[in-house]
Amino acid sequence: MQTNFLDDLNEQQRQAVTHPGGPLLILAGAGSGKTRCLTYRVAWLMSERLVDPDKILLLTFTNKAAGEMKSRVKNLLSSHHPSSINHQPLPFSGTFHSWCAWILRKHAARAGLKPEWLIYDEEDRRQLIKEIISDSKLNSKKFRPNSVSAIISEAKNEMVTPVEYLGLANGEWQETVAKIYGEYQKRLSQSGGLDFDDLLFETVRLFNRDDELLSRYQEQIKYLLIDEYQDTNSVQYKLAKLLSGRQ
Repeated sequence: MQTNFLDDLNEQQRQAVTHPGGPLLILAGAGSGKTRCLTYRVAWLMSERLVDPDKILLLTFTNKAAGEMKSRVKNLLSSHHPSSINHQPLPFSGTFHSWCAWILRKHAARAGLKPEWLIYDEEDRRQLIKEIISDSKLNSKKFRPNSVSAIISEAKNEMVTPVEYLGLANGEWQETVAKIYGEYQKRLSQSGGLDFDDLLFETVRLFNRDDELLSRYQEQIKYLLIDEYQDTNSVQYKLAKLLSGRQ
């Protein structure tokens, strides 16, 4: 099958796009075509290797970047390949958060969630923390909702639970924040909600305790492509490691 879109790439990019398999890390400067390699890689896998789109997972950090990558893949396939390829669905191309939300919707019962759980955005989180600070008769100038929210987010990105955070707390201020964190999680759970950080935290926890489900997705996802990999935090790295089967 003709793959003339490879003519658009330089030699290093072609090597990345046609990589035979296994881990590959692209190190290059800004504007050198790293994201371009990912989109061409997806188009090449589908057109030349006839890879089922369900076996490809393309992750990035913003909805805008995800939309642009999806559009690029679609345009590549439309411009250079037969209609039989163009009619296939595209692989999942989205943020870590959107893919994790999809997993938790699909497997809510296995994750211990209510069927119609809600997503709390950043403003929802700050408002709930503000209520807890007020209900606890705490000084809102000493325990600012924005600051407490940032601490909770950082803890979740490191997969630190309220109990674990309390054990690590150093001094009265951190001990109080740990209690706010615990109450926050309690109220969030009672309302059937997850915040954005929970989407990743709960997905990793689900895969850690459900070997059968993890194995299913490890078997399905043969090509895990991550844009701006250097920006992954701890929980995103753990998710990538689980899905790649390299534990």
